Amino acid sequence: MNAITAPERIWAKVRGAMQSFPSLGSYVIGSFEARPDERATEYIRSDLVPSWNRDMSAAPAGEAAILATTGGHVGGATAPNPAEPDDAWEWCDTGAPVRHTPIAWMPLPEHPDEDANG
Repeated sequence: MNAITAPERIWAKVRGAMQSFPSLGSYVIGSFEARPDERATEYIRSDLVPSWNRDMSAAPAGEAAILATTGGHVGGATAPNPAEPDDAWEWCDTGAPVRHTPIAWMPLPEHPDEDANG
C-alpha cells in the first residue's frame, strides 16, 4: 500500500461565513496552486514549521535565531560560539548581552520571496 504524503503548503479560503454562527454557515475550500488567490490564507504542514529547541548547545554558533529566556523575553539573538569560552547570547537589535537565562531557541524563518506577488 502506498503512503499518501500531504503537500508542504495549502492555501484555503473561507466562503459563506456567517458572523453570528460561523460553524453553521462556513466551509473551507482548499487550493494547491503555486500562486494562490491573494485572499487565501497559507497553511504550512506542521512538521515543516520550526519549533522551540531546548538544547541550547545545538543553536547555530554565531548566527541569529529566535531566543526565549526566563522572564518571558523573546527576540532575535546571536548564538554564542562554543569555541570562544567568554562568548554569550547577544540581542540582535542592541548587541547587548542576554541577561536572563536562555531556555529555548528556534531558527529564523526564511525570508519571503520578493517576487511571489508579482
